[in-house]
Amino acid sequence: MKTFWVLAAFLLLCFGAAAARAADFTTTTSPGVANVYTSGNVTFAGSIAELHGTILKAKRGTVLEIEGHGQVFGCTGHVPMAPIVNFFAANLVAAYIVPTSDAFNASNSNSGVWWLDIDQAEADSPGDFYDKPLNITLQANHISCPDGALFSGTLRARVVKK
Repeated sequence: MKTFWVLAAFLLLCFGAAAARAADFTTTTSPGVANVYTSGNVTFAGSIAELHGTILKAKRGTVLEIEGHGQVFGCTGHVPMAPIVNFFAANLVAAYIVPTSDAFNASNSNSGVWWLDIDQAEADSPGDFYDKPLNITLQANHISCPDGALFSGTLRARVVKK
């Protein structure tokens, strides 16, 4: 009888968590050796929506190239979209997704290309890059994006020699 209740609690927990994320759908090749691809639809929570990918190991003498494309539905402001790598902003530039006049019935999109010099990142944050996984987050965030607004995006990243 105890096994039944443990199994019932487990299933309730699993299905409850799945229902809470029912609107989110992502697919990824993560973790990748030299590149990663992630795409999907993510709902905003706390004015933030994110796509994630991981490359297994950063090496000396390399550059991380990041490409991202995003569309937002349900946001009324200019939504910045930018990558973060191991909690480090790649070349500190955001691509802004500009709203249309009817944000709930029309889409707005933008693309961006960013890079991160692994040697410089290691110099700026010692111990956080060389021989460590590169945890890449493409983040869209803005106060005008209420909980439930949608971010639909793609993230592609690859490590190349300098």
